[in-house]
Amino acid sequence: MSHRSPKRGAFTLVELLVVIAIIGILVALLLPAIQAAREAARRAQCANNSKQVALAIANYEGAHKVYPPCRVIFKPPGSTHSTVNGLLALILPFIEQTAIADLYDYGNGFDHAVNQEAINLPIPVYQCPSTPGNARKMPVYNRFAAGNETPAGFTSQVTDYLHPRVAMTNYGQSFGSGALSDDTIPSGAPQSRKPSDVTDGLSNTLLMLESAGHPVNYILGRPNPTPPAYFGWEGEWPDGVGMFVVTYTGDGVTPSYVHPSCGSHPTSTDGSATCLINCNNNWAPYSFHPGGINVSLCDGSVRFLPESIEAVTFWSLCVRDDGNAIGKY
Repeated sequence: MSHRSPKRGAFTLVELLVVIAIIGILVALLLPAIQAAREAARRAQCANNSKQVALAIANYEGAHKVYPPCRVIFKPPGSTHSTVNGLLALILPFIEQTAIADLYDYGNGFDHAVNQEAINLPIPVYQCPSTPGNARKMPVYNRFAAGNETPAGFTSQVTDYLHPRVAMTNYGQSFGSGALSDDTIPSGAPQSRKPSDVTDGLSNTLLMLESAGHPVNYILGRPNPTPPAYFGWEGEWPDGVGMFVVTYTGDGVTPSYVHPSCGSHPTSTDGSATCLINCNNNWAPYSFHPGGINVSLCDGSVRFLPESIEAVTFWSLCVRDDGNAIGKY
């Protein structure tokens, strides 16, 4: 007599639940690694963007024998107010954006309606892929119109890469200590600065850094529902005012992040110390990379600046001619 084995039936409910649990555990184990790998790729692309911007600034200097200023303030013929062409507008021809440069009217400035089309075209190299949101734009204001900050009635694409502006004593004084020259005056010629003016050394001085997230104000990774009244001055890529501000107290040594319009930057979670990096994207260094931000230096190199950097090292990197030794970072 032959014996036949009984046929295997369908999975029991318990077996199915065990399989689902195993799959869930595997997903839970693999997902952080997948997310970390994706962020590593985005951070690398972001660093490459920083490199391209630094290279464009170097190529501008090679063509004009001076660095580009942060922004040129001037009054167009027949206009009732002054206007602006910023750093990232000035380097368009040197960053493979000649089509937008040809479309951009440098004679009228970025806040004129004639430039509405040009400043709304996407320039991927000016934005970090780690920053959340697509087609990020913010309102344009006529910077020097009557009453100041008069709405222009249109928008502009934003940038995540800015140049640090540095005031050695207080906000009201001239911002003259960064690698690039700062604002001109309406009746003046653009200031010029050369690599030889960076006496601390090109490899010891910051050129550009991340201040990402516009048009949203982020504080410690969360959107701020009540941003400061003047949040966003620095967001539009063709403006050039968008530099976080390093100010100093009256002794010229003790740093402070107090801005007359934007208020103080947040402290650490326990309130014990000033927060330097990835704390607030309003006039400050900020990214969506865990642990720090990408920065470029005047020699064209790109580094990852950690959140743990010593304050004195950070401020010394921002200043081109203070003579301070740069510590490890």
